[in-house]
Amino acid sequence: TDENASWDREEQLFHLHLPLALHLPATPLCACPLPFDTMSQPRASIRRIPKKRPAGSGEPSAPSSSSSSSAPAVTRSDERVALLDPNWRSHLSELLGVSIPSMLSFGTLHIILHLLWKRYYKNFDGLKPDSRINLAEKVPSSIHGLILGLLSIKMVFFDKAYETDAVYTFPPLSKFVLGVAAGYEVYDMITMLFQKPSPVMYVHHILVLTGSVLECLIQKASFLPVTFAITELTVPITNAIWYWKTLKPGSRVPHILVLAQLLSFIFLRLFTGPFAAWKLMKLNQVGEFFRQHPVVVIACSTNVFLLSLMNIWWTTILSKVYISQYLLKRRRLPAKTN
Repeated sequence: TDENASWDREEQLFHLHLPLALHLPATPLCACPLPFDTMSQPRASIRRIPKKRPAGSGEPSAPSSSSSSSAPAVTRSDERVALLDPNWRSHLSELLGVSIPSMLSFGTLHIILHLLWKRYYKNFDGLKPDSRINLAEKVPSSIHGLILGLLSIKMVFFDKAYETDAVYTFPPLSKFVLGVAAGYEVYDMITMLFQKPSPVMYVHHILVLTGSVLECLIQKASFLPVTFAITELTVPITNAIWYWKTLKPGSRVPHILVLAQLLSFIFLRLFTGPFAAWKLMKLNQVGEFFRQHPVVVIACSTNVFLLSLMNIWWTTILSKVYISQYLLKRRRLPAKTN
């Protein structure tokens, strides 16, 4: 039917492009050289690097309370800096301690679910090979989305980890989030070996994996990937719609699911980019961000801009599908029955 064809086109769009947006912000941060190591110290303990003053000008005066509340506590050093954190070996060990169990857990869950679907779902052999794998894969995918999304919301809104600094802060919990993301990407790439995904999916997974690993080793600028990881909360709803269309082919997707998907995109995707920009402006750290390494500035700015456009595009598509397939059809029903 026209409705199913419309949903199939929508599903192809999400399978080809949506996963790339879910993780891409972590990738530019893999080359994020910053002035000095802040580790996980609180902001107040970070050493200030004073600017050079002309001779005879005396010692710099202490900042007033009004200026200290609006200006960032960390300033940029003019010295050449290394790419990786001095303790990157320790960070790598901690990352592997999260990513390897994550990969094994997702893989074990996938195998168990695959066997259960094969044993108890009567139409299992009638599905396409990719759909047979996705029957099990969608569950780890949803769990992964919930972990990243909920923990990111916790860091940003409840722990207020970036309340005073959105450039140099690296919350300890973000290392766990990046480790889970890295482990999931390895697991998902293994499942892709038995499918025929788009080449874009391979590029996306490699970028996410390398970006998560390197960001954890650099220990800087985690605000952007953590903020955009909140959009992962849209994945479980999208997967639920996929299950409905796969297990009940030809049937109409429930109105509540489609409405929930649209609302999740509006509130979790549409405002993510503007929120990240607003946070930097609120903390007066826009200039501090643009004083970072040019590669970091260009990559982060480009990705945030493009991802924000993509989120607007996807939300617009979902809005059109919802209006055409649900609102307008409901209004036309009485005229057809008469």
